[in-house]
Amino acid sequence: MSSSETTNSDTHPRERRFLFLTIPRSASNLAVRILNIEEQPDVALPAWHGGYYFLPANLKVLELKLREKSVASWPEDKKKEMVEAYELGLKNMNQYASDAAAAGKIAFIKEHAALCFSPSQARAKIFDEDIGPSIWDLKLPSDAFPKQTKSKLNMTLLPDEFLETFLPTFLIRHPGLVVPSLYRKMLSGEEFFGTYIIPELRIAAAFSWPRAMYEYYANSLKGTRYEANWPVVLDADDIIKDPSLVKQYAEMIGIDPAKLKFEWDSVQRADFEVMENTEKLMFDTLLQSRGIRKDKLSEGFDLDVEAGKWKVEFGEEIAKVIEDVVRGSMLDYEFLKSKRMESKAL
Repeated sequence: MSSSETTNSDTHPRERRFLFLTIPRSASNLAVRILNIEEQPDVALPAWHGGYYFLPANLKVLELKLREKSVASWPEDKKKEMVEAYELGLKNMNQYASDAAAAGKIAFIKEHAALCFSPSQARAKIFDEDIGPSIWDLKLPSDAFPKQTKSKLNMTLLPDEFLETFLPTFLIRHPGLVVPSLYRKMLSGEEFFGTYIIPELRIAAAFSWPRAMYEYYANSLKGTRYEANWPVVLDADDIIKDPSLVKQYAEMIGIDPAKLKFEWDSVQRADFEVMENTEKLMFDTLLQSRGIRKDKLSEGFDLDVEAGKWKVEFGEEIAKVIEDVVRGSMLDYEFLKSKRMESKAL
């Protein structure tokens, strides 16, 4: 290892760059609040709630009502607009990580795994259509990344060479908790989703996205110094019930365990009401809480019992959709759960 590849005599730059990949409603905001990223002096702060660099592009897909059409049928000006939106997300993500390195700080980026995939792949998830020729050939500056390629297992928007500058963590949560919670949030955000809630639910709640990224990273890390400990998988249940695991993870990524927070002040109602709708939709549960809620565990979850409750809450048709999405996610969830990090204290 050359001196140009290190931030000090022991630390490779990759050990200061972390991707925290999540599923919506997986308690990711809780995890970041406990890690207290905003008050960790060694972490460079991203611009908005820890990352979400591809969220603006994804919201633009919804705003322009493009999800309802195959990408091949999009007008050329819309294709160009959307490619530029995703390229801007990648550019901003890279700039943040580069600025963090220049400042000698840790880069910690939170992103929903599904947002790292193209609109073509999102439609293919819910419609029986070919992805077709890719228009999503996103590029980074050639001076920083002279080689930009995609290996077979990398199905994301991002080149291998960029992904491989990060160490990945995957946060998961039982689909039986994720899917109905996400549907409730989507109902309260109809201005974003319109009549397209069910297709968006099937896309956003699919555990195939983080599994695909896990398998890519597990393969790319083989034979490296990181193979034994990475990728990391954290289960929300473990974060909620085992503070020692969170401390262990904090030490792994080089942040101060003494600064972890397990209690905090809730946001005042007046302050909450003036927030942007996107923030309310994504962060309301956390913002109005005062700490960890252990009633959010999946222990004892019975899908048949919960499906009956969903029929009462949502009606039979929607309950069936939710149950189908949950069942369809279980195989990937169980695979990822089998890889999860466990506390050394256990």
